Amino acid sequence: MKEAGFYIENTAHRISVEGGRIWEAAPKEKLTGGLSIEEEKAEMNIFLFPQSTVSELSDELYKQLKEQSYFHYLYFVLAKKLPSLILLVPITLTVLFIGFITIYGDLIKNWIFLLDDADTLVGLTQRESIVIYTVLAVLILYFFPVFLTGEQDGFIQAINELFSNKKLLQKRFTRLFQFLNKKGHIKKIVIWNPNLLASEQNWVQMSLIPAILNSGIHLELQVKTDERSTAEHYIRFITDDHQLKWNEYELTYTPPTHPIPYDYLENWEKKLLAIYVFASTANLPQSWKTKGAEQEGILENALSLPLVKILIHRFKDRLFSEEDRKHLISMDAFASRALNDFGILFPCLQYTSNIWGIEQTVVDKEFAKTQEELRFMTSFLQTEIHELTQLLDDPVSALLLNAQQVKNSIYNQQRLETIRFFIDVIHQSEQYKILKQYWKLIGQQIANTQQSDTDIFRIIGIKNLDKAATLFERAAMYQEAQQALEYLETVYPYRAKMGKARITERQGNFRTSVEAMLVIQTQWSDKAINLTKFSVIDLHLNLAWAIVSGRLEDFRLQGKQALENAQDLLYTDFDQIRNSEQIIRSYNILANYKEWEGQPEGAIQSYNKALQIPGVEQSSLSNLLVNKGIALRQIKDLQDATVFGEQGVTIKTAIGDADQLPIALHNLAQTYLELAFSLSDTSQKASLEKAKQHAQTGLDIQAETGSVKKRGQLLTELFVANYQLSIHNSSLQNEAKANWVALQTWLEQELDAKRDQSYDCRVILTELLGLLTNFGADNLAGAIKWQPFS
Repeated sequence: MKEAGFYIENTAHRISVEGGRIWEAAPKEKLTGGLSIEEEKAEMNIFLFPQSTVSELSDELYKQLKEQSYFHYLYFVLAKKLPSLILLVPITLTVLFIGFITIYGDLIKNWIFLLDDADTLVGLTQRESIVIYTVLAVLILYFFPVFLTGEQDGFIQAINELFSNKKLLQKRFTRLFQFLNKKGHIKKIVIWNPNLLASEQNWVQMSLIPAILNSGIHLELQVKTDERSTAEHYIRFITDDHQLKWNEYELTYTPPTHPIPYDYLENWEKKLLAIYVFASTANLPQSWKTKGAEQEGILENALSLPLVKILIHRFKDRLFSEEDRKHLISMDAFASRALNDFGILFPCLQYTSNIWGIEQTVVDKEFAKTQEELRFMTSFLQTEIHELTQLLDDPVSALLLNAQQVKNSIYNQQRLETIRFFIDVIHQSEQYKILKQYWKLIGQQIANTQQSDTDIFRIIGIKNLDKAATLFERAAMYQEAQQALEYLETVYPYRAKMGKARITERQGNFRTSVEAMLVIQTQWSDKAINLTKFSVIDLHLNLAWAIVSGRLEDFRLQGKQALENAQDLLYTDFDQIRNSEQIIRSYNILANYKEWEGQPEGAIQSYNKALQIPGVEQSSLSNLLVNKGIALRQIKDLQDATVFGEQGVTIKTAIGDADQLPIALHNLAQTYLELAFSLSDTSQKASLEKAKQHAQTGLDIQAETGSVKKRGQLLTELFVANYQLSIHNSSLQNEAKANWVALQTWLEQELDAKRDQSYDCRVILTELLGLLTNFGADNLAGAIKWQPFS
């Protein structure tokens, strides 16, 4: 929906058109008559509002003219007043007519009875006067009967229209602009919001714009982004140049800093914004509006555009007058304007482009209407749950529907349906960060009940419980995942036990996870339990991954064998569509084993094959991109390695994959460190700063989730980056010292736990601390004793 602005120009006709900047238009209270002039640039800005009239603009233009030449000002004012002056003719004749009646009351009588044809005071005989009187009466009755029939208003309107038609207005504007141009007062005119399709303001298209073009002044139209084609066709028509060519120039995108002033919005647009606010999280209960909306996953004033469409379709006649309905455009087109031209919408979540928020100032203006005038739509949301859940599929609408049922027990059928809808939407959209922020609000029990908040796992159904467990795992909500799996285990024992083993691996306890999976594998091999083909493949892949992820050397052969078993079972599905996620995982795991064995080129080949598989989930795609970046780092293609690593981190951040994001950040931080040390001292800073940023973000996420996976490497990466930066910036030395203390503490814990030969410790000693030229330790004890700041 996000569109780029544009700037096109035709030098032959001295006209340019720009789209995407109309939000910068000046508010009405800062203008006089809709005009502003920048004297230094000799540039006039004409701001057109829905209620702007030609007389308002003319009056202000005459004021500008008056400052340049009082004589010309009088000339144009007289030209404008000509209709009023013409009205003096019938008025004068009427007065004369009444005067003849008053002064010559006996004129007709005398003339009829053939009295003396005496002279009058004006030197005319009575017979001559009666002839003039008769002619005058005929003229009044023939040309101005309205004064006798009481239709003066229609006559005045006719006179005004006679002297205010589009051609005459155009000529009048042309002369005025030519004079201002000749005096050097105006060299360019910018018209904001010309609204070329508005029939109510056709004087703009038929008089104002042609006059500017005729005057030789450069004209610039500031239009909405979607009006480009309309503007081009209009200019071709008005210039009668059907071969007109445009030069297009690239614009530097400037995001709106404030919404367009309300003065430029029409009534139906303002009404639509009230519906926007109603269909947004601004309409959530106050208790749901958590403080600290800058946190990822909290939706502040986030809008459900699909819900807006449903509400408009259902209540259009009730929401809009007949006149407003004539102007309504498609909801997609208006949303595009609100985002691209009005500055009313903005991306609501970092790295996410399909959830939009409404500017707070707009919410402040329209929120009262949602409480007073749109209550009938609240009833619709509360009662039509089944219909709405069939039509909607976005997280914002899922939150709104749940909020409408929050006062009901979780055993209420409608509330239960909204909770299931929320799980489905999050599963489909992979917005795990939203789940993390709102789950407790959605699943909480109403006050004064003896029910536990975990009762929700018992009643949402097996399918939804299974989905919820996966969602909790990816959101790094490990406690909730364990609780869901406890409920699931009695009816779906394999899924529950495997889920628990996976969570253990996610938290960095690789050996415990592998041992739990081997128990299941042994039971299946001994035919103590039955597993479907899908579950057998899943078991082999999970086992192989836990081993290679933890680099458990004593289980390496078992891991490779498990991977081969999974691949063999997948290959037997030769004549049907295989499970794409399982195939992708098999390639990813195979690539990791190749890296483990020192074959990064082979790993890259496996990643490329996996990336060609259609239907991949965002979480899996991001894993592949991150891992390909690692393999590229191993062959020292560091620039490309950062590109793939950044792509993977961006996706994981967008969906809120808090489970895997710290791992991705650690790998990207290491890549930036190696890139920094491959550059000269003067070129290192940018890469070191990025390494520092990614390592710190990974540690911050782990502080929230409780995971310790790759924690040692993240601590080392943060220290190395800060230590190297402090060489050129002494103010960072204290920060680097604190980083070293944290790393030293972690190394001591590993040594005490006799994990000094683990993969993580080897990487820290050889790959990370080994980057520093003054580090010379070859074991964990020596690294702990090293004094980097002596």
